[in-house]
Amino acid sequence: MKQKIIHIVPTFSAGGAERLVLEYAQHLDRATYEVTVASCVEDGELRSLIEATGVDVYTSSRKTQRGRIGAFIALWKFVNTKKPAIIHSHLISSDVFAFVYTRFHKATRWVTTLHNVEHNRPWWYHLVWRMILLHADQVIAVSSAVATYAKETFRLPADHIHLVLNGIDLKRWMHTAKAPLFTQTPLQLATIGRFETQKGHTFLFDALAQIRDIDWQYHTFGVGSLREALVKQAEDLGIADRIHWHGIVSDLPDALRHIDVVVQPSLWEGLSLTVMEAMAAGRVLLTTTPAAAELATHGETAYVVPEAHADALADALRHIHDDNRAAARIAAAGKKYAWDHFSFDVHLAALTSVYTSLQL
Repeated sequence: MKQKIIHIVPTFSAGGAERLVLEYAQHLDRATYEVTVASCVEDGELRSLIEATGVDVYTSSRKTQRGRIGAFIALWKFVNTKKPAIIHSHLISSDVFAFVYTRFHKATRWVTTLHNVEHNRPWWYHLVWRMILLHADQVIAVSSAVATYAKETFRLPADHIHLVLNGIDLKRWMHTAKAPLFTQTPLQLATIGRFETQKGHTFLFDALAQIRDIDWQYHTFGVGSLREALVKQAEDLGIADRIHWHGIVSDLPDALRHIDVVVQPSLWEGLSLTVMEAMAAGRVLLTTTPAAAELATHGETAYVVPEAHADALADALRHIHDDNRAAARIAAAGKKYAWDHFSFDVHLAALTSVYTSLQL
């Protein structure tokens, strides 16, 4: 008999948690699991990709269902029709739903994944989240840093936390990894990620303004609430004509074939999928200390600088431009490390062992 699992995310936006759920929809064994994916707050640009995997998809909408409470009630009714063995929630809005639902449906087990280190949240946020997480059957941390954060911030017992390191579908990046670097002028730079404070775009824009004497083009792949503010910042800095805003693309691996350097200027991360993918794609990676943690080493597999530091980003970009042979060697080492260590199969095996432990 198949184990029924519902993955719940707040929205179907193109964030790391949502992209991981897309991978689950694609790769969880259909002979073993009956997978459903639902949002508890709103729709998003990934929904069509999740639907294309063939799993059942349910979309909540606070806009059409009378706010968050209306959306939660509608989702509750939908989940009742599924009678899941496991609700697997991602991010706090989904955790709230899973917590309340499993208080009333004791036969449904609750797994939650913590995707980020979020020290920036207010104290009351952490207090509420701790009260909720203590009731989860299993808490998954995507990195050692996230596991430590969960123990220290939420005071969760160590045996309540399972370390399941993120992984990526390496086969997706095989074609990109064969594309050569530095074959064109100008230097092609890119960032992949939502336009939100966490991703640190504003510091990168300040850095790009410092290297206007270098011939570069910059490509952004993503959407988010800060897009208009970033467009204005680019105009104010005089670099708007060198920036290409691609939004969400259907074939990111193909788009990155033409990119030399992926810049990930995040202020905080759990275990960055973008960093893993950039390395697997054989691109030069410039990232920050929190985004590189447990994934990349400065001067060996990537260029790593302190977060929120425009000057350091500018210096590193200038170094990559001036010595692209050294940069290409680092990219090659990063690619090898990624293909040796970032397999999604390993991640999936660890995840399914958690599911198996909850079978009644």
